Amino acid sequence: MPSKSRRFKQLESAIKTLNKMLPTINVDGKYTIQQQIAIKAYRLLCHAEVEAYIEDIADQCIQSVYLKWQSSKKSSSVLIHLFAMEGWSVEKKATKNTDTRLGMLISIYRQRIKDNNGIKEKNIQALFLPLGVDLDPINTLIIDLDTFGSARGAIAHTAMKTHSILDPGVEQVRVAQIISGLEVLDSQVKVLS
Repeated sequence: MPSKSRRFKQLESAIKTLNKMLPTINVDGKYTIQQQIAIKAYRLLCHAEVEAYIEDIADQCIQSVYLKWQSSKKSSSVLIHLFAMEGWSVEKKATKNTDTRLGMLISIYRQRIKDNNGIKEKNIQALFLPLGVDLDPINTLIIDLDTFGSARGAIAHTAMKTHSILDPGVEQVRVAQIISGLEVLDSQVKVLS
């Protein structure tokens, strides 16, 4: 596996910092209201870090590939995938000039990244399939992200009185699994860039 990207290392550092906010695991599972709020905040903030990371690596990949195209005019697997999956979106708008069409495709794709709102399967597919990322090796990650996205929504979109008691150990293990899966995605995207 290639070395970790700088952005992945930043994600790891952020999660390490967030881990410090979790209360000590209590064997009887009882936590004060302040501790429960800290656990819920941990879930929300870890989700935000993961989402930002996913968007950033997609954007960094497309920018890197586009810069290489601009300097060498040599195609790459990413650009071929992007044209194959998204080329129809500029078919009627663009000239026959490849640079113009590619510029439009890049703009459309980068807008998709900016408009992204989540880490579930549909979000991962929308961001990484056009880059040519093979999603099979990260299938478990995608399932974990779906579950985590739903769990985050259960906290973010409901009143506190409806929340169940959270276990800091379970939350920390869940995030660690996601980070492990994201390392695989990181290596795939890094190879493409």
